[in-house]
Amino acid sequence: INLPRYFYKESPGCLWTATEKGLYKINTISRISEPIKIMGAEGKTLPAAYAEQIIPFVDSTLLVATREYGLLQIDRIANTATQFKYPGDKHLFFIAYLNKLLFVFQWNYRLAVFKI
Repeated sequence: INLPRYFYKESPGCLWTATEKGLYKINTISRISEPIKIMGAEGKTLPAAYAEQIIPFVDSTLLVATREYGLLQIDRIANTATQFKYPGDKHLFFIAYLNKLLFVFQWNYRLAVFKI
């Protein structure tokens, strides 16, 4: 079973979905889903992530909190996700971006704040 964890509606025809077995972009009109390829910091393809949350970020990108890879940054044009430099391979469950500050909550209830 691939349970959804979070949804982000980009437009009337586009829905981004964070699931226990990866990230998907869903065309809600045609009902076709496309898995999002994940690239590691070294440029190698990574296995699908257990994704917790998706939020809008800078330059038309999205950020994803994951269990295995920390943060992923999605390029909405290329439909790829790249491991973000902060905070590394940590289990994250909540993220927020406000006033150029990135709030990252780790699974152990630690809060990290990064100025972007």
